[in-house]
Amino acid sequence: MNSPDISVFANLKDRALRDEGIFIAEGGFLVERALASGLEMIATLCSARMAERIAPLAQGRCPLVIADESEIARLVGFPFHRGVMTAGRRPAPLGIERFLASNPPARRLVICAGLDSDDNLGSIMRSAAALDYDAIARTPGGSDPWSRRALRASMGAGFTLPVLAIGREDDAVGALRDHGFAVYATVLASDARPIPAFRACGKHALVFGNEASGLDAAWRDRCDRAITIPIARGDSLNVGVAAGIFMYHCSLLAGDGDPAEHP
Repeated sequence: MNSPDISVFANLKDRALRDEGIFIAEGGFLVERALASGLEMIATLCSARMAERIAPLAQGRCPLVIADESEIARLVGFPFHRGVMTAGRRPAPLGIERFLASNPPARRLVICAGLDSDDNLGSIMRSAAALDYDAIARTPGGSDPWSRRALRASMGAGFTLPVLAIGREDDAVGALRDHGFAVYATVLASDARPIPAFRACGKHALVFGNEASGLDAAWRDRCDRAITIPIARGDSLNVGVAAGIFMYHCSLLAGDGDPAEHP
């Protein structure tokens, strides 16, 4: 292989990329989005068949290394057929209070509280970007928005959608209310408002919980209202699917005014 150093791509399956502060995006579409973003890039690795497509995008952004696909597979530690991958540095997490203070036009947010699936988080991020939500916020630990799985599931939504950090539910909900947001708990419960009979306040945040156990009571108790999707058969929806439905409904039927005006 030619220089520069490409050890950033070595043995990817055996490394904790979160601890290293880097992300790896794989495949032409994700790499194109990563290179077009404002994120700090480290290097791009591709096969000859992808070089003509990727070289103009990598120029001026990061070193581009062209290698045989068998060499790439030996380096990364698994069969690799997508033809290209890129490495970048994860941005420093932005707190929700700082985001709200510096983004007065923001009107729609998603909060993932205790989510533990990278695939589900990526799905939620993809829907949030498509439905014009301003940011996604997440509690510490759990699912990783910059993992290879989350990036694939989100189709690179994190390259343009702000990913916010939140700590205590009291602080997050308080900050949202201070900026005029209604906060809605999404739950599977008989006492929650079915969304066909619900209209969101114009500025709102939707809170999604863990796939298996649902939304923690500490979060639900602090929200303005609990809302639910009626289930005809079975017991629940996948949280990524449910999140898309909630976001579509609330963005489509959002009105202005105080949350109390929208039962």
